[in-house]
Amino acid sequence: MLAGGAEPLRLSRAGVAAVLAGAAALAGVLWFRRHVGWDGPDVAFWSTWLGAGATALVVALLVARWLAGPLATAAGLLCLSAAAVLPGAIDAPPGAVAAGAFALFALANVPGRLRVVTRPEVAWGCFALIAAVTVCFGPLTGGAILATCVAMVLAGQNSRALRQFIRPAPLAILAVGAAVWLICGPEFDYPGVQPHRLLTLAVEAMVALLPWSPMAVVALVVGVRQGHWAAPFWRLVGCWIAAPVVLAPLGILQPPAALAICVPGLAILTAAGAAVLLPAVRRRWAR
Repeated sequence: MLAGGAEPLRLSRAGVAAVLAGAAALAGVLWFRRHVGWDGPDVAFWSTWLGAGATALVVALLVARWLAGPLATAAGLLCLSAAAVLPGAIDAPPGAVAAGAFALFALANVPGRLRVVTRPEVAWGCFALIAAVTVCFGPLTGGAILATCVAMVLAGQNSRALRQFIRPAPLAILAVGAAVWLICGPEFDYPGVQPHRLLTLAVEAMVALLPWSPMAVVALVVGVRQGHWAAPFWRLVGCWIAAPVVLAPLGILQPPAALAICVPGLAILTAAGAAVLLPAVRRRWAR
């Protein structure tokens, strides 16, 4: 389990073991697939494995803070399984950095069982990760992560979070990242609007989370019916999923990066659906 109550976040031994075992299993699956037909180079193996492992750990920590230990473990393992199912379609490093940026944003702006972290270094870390994505993967990917954070601000009507975006230090960090990319990055190429990417992204996201992906629909239906989507954390998850889905057809995100960014949010939603559906099925069969 990845801990519990309204107390400082800590990892239990069982939670660490679960995530490490999942990462080890992912490494084995990727190695096997590479030698039986997945013809990616060694750098693809390491980037997929390390990116998926980092994403799983960040997602587990995030869910443990706002929800519960079992959901945290399940969401982290779902992130790892998605990378195992579609290793060639998920560009894992941008997803890992995006997950880290969203987690830092949530620490500073999303209330829950624990108070938000008001130290400015947390917000600066979020913008530093966005700047790093801009330098390494281009301004469209960095801009997509920034747009997701802005969507979270608008959905939560959070003026305090908006003020974090217009302070000199965060703007300077973003400007430095953009300047480094302009100096050192490749030539800018905008592919244009591609509506077919929406269907491609939806199908690949559902395939990546099989056989559990239908449970995301269960969580969506239950959340809407019971009003859970008014909670700040679930608004964050909704923006986490919706922003890449909107930006990919506009050509702002390439499909591998869009899939890597939205899969963690879908993994959280799927884990929540499993928590609702499986106890109900167990009770029905016990009658």
